[in-house]
Amino acid sequence: DLELHRGCFEDAVSLATDPVQGSQWTGIYACSRAEAFVRAGLDEAADAIAWAEERVGEDRYAAATLLRARALQSGDESLLRESKSRFEEMLCPFQAARSGWLLGGKNREQAKETFERLGATLPAG
Repeated sequence: DLELHRGCFEDAVSLATDPVQGSQWTGIYACSRAEAFVRAGLDEAADAIAWAEERVGEDRYAAATLLRARALQSGDESLLRESKSRFEEMLCPFQAARSGWLLGGKNREQAKETFERLGATLPAG
């Protein structure tokens, strides 16, 4: 997640090469991995998304992360807005801001304020 935030997409992928299965973290790991593959522009991104979809279960955080990955892959801004909305509903300001940053415009301005309030660096790109 940190490497995604920094814009080091290929580094994020290199850290996500051995998927953990059967733990409480599998869903979010799979969805963050899918986002890394998409952001790195890998041909395997669709497979990573499909792998993640099978592991989300009822994990709302993972599902919102997967929505962001799917939005980035497809260019569907409505999925990105839905990701942002879900993170806001869960009171996850950092992740909501990451989705908002990608939307640009007024959403990016709001995201910048959130990152600053949280003491976080701004995302790369």
